[in-house]
Amino acid sequence: MTRNPWNPAYSPGGSSGGSASALAAGLVLIGTATDGGGSVRIPASLCGLVGLKPTNGVVGRWPTPDWIDYSTDGPLATSCDDLALLFDVMRGPTPGDPNAPTVAMLDAMAHRRDQPITLFAAERTSPLGALPKDVATLFADAVAAVADVFKVRVEWRSAEGFFPDGDPDLDWFTVCAAEHVNALGRQWVTSNMDTFHVATQEFLEAGLRVNVDEYLEARRRRYHYARTMDMMLGDNGVLLTPSVASSGWLADGRMSEGAEVHGLAPAVYSTAMQNITGQPAISVPMGHFSNAVRFGLQLTGRHYDDLRLINLARVIQRAYPWPRTAPGYPGLETLLD
Repeated sequence: MTRNPWNPAYSPGGSSGGSASALAAGLVLIGTATDGGGSVRIPASLCGLVGLKPTNGVVGRWPTPDWIDYSTDGPLATSCDDLALLFDVMRGPTPGDPNAPTVAMLDAMAHRRDQPITLFAAERTSPLGALPKDVATLFADAVAAVADVFKVRVEWRSAEGFFPDGDPDLDWFTVCAAEHVNALGRQWVTSNMDTFHVATQEFLEAGLRVNVDEYLEARRRRYHYARTMDMMLGDNGVLLTPSVASSGWLADGRMSEGAEVHGLAPAVYSTAMQNITGQPAISVPMGHFSNAVRFGLQLTGRHYDDLRLINLARVIQRAYPWPRTAPGYPGLETLLD
């Protein structure tokens, strides 16, 4: 099992936890990851890295991802400069991706203004309960720090009524579980169910239960969610949320000692919505929990504001620099000197 260099008893998150763990241990200088529901931002958060889920299609996708419209590749790094360099290499259209922007649209990304006019903040965007106290404390401190850095006010939003047309976090599970079963093949999944990890079994069994009406209804609500975000952010808004609504979980997948292994509850996640709406989101290190697992602040921007988010994260890094590697790891740069 992969472990978090900040506390080896804990997971680095996933599903791109291997890349994140290698970065946090100083084994590599940059890393690539995939993100269909947070798999760039979750390990970036827990491992103290900066990680970007690009606007859907900005990094061309081929072949078709298992989660058809939601998944994308994205960069992970220990600094915003390294992240920007890797993203510049990765971004660009790919034949076969119907959502890929033109080269002219990608070039226009570089001309967005850096500073947001309005900062929005929400502990959650779905009504999944109050944040754990330690998460809420670090999040409030991070929001205050960012507001001070950019000298702008913060408009807080409540999870209740954030999306009046549904719940994107729950719709994500409906759509992605069904699409995963379809990608693997219903008969094959049924025949091999006992060979999967228990968390995978729970996810696939949920997918087997989704009927066509439930799937299509969840897909249709995607447009409502995107419209809500577009209307809120306007021309220059940025939404601040926790990247992960938890202080982490054990390396074997359990939430705590003595607990059984299951798939993580929806309340742990804060990242699926951006995969559904297609908007870019970046996780920036902003402190740590008492167990040494890191806390990440998530910034969500307008479609194609990817470079602007990296620039905003760069400003935050200058004001609140973070360690490049976990304690006890010399870092690849040191080894190369």
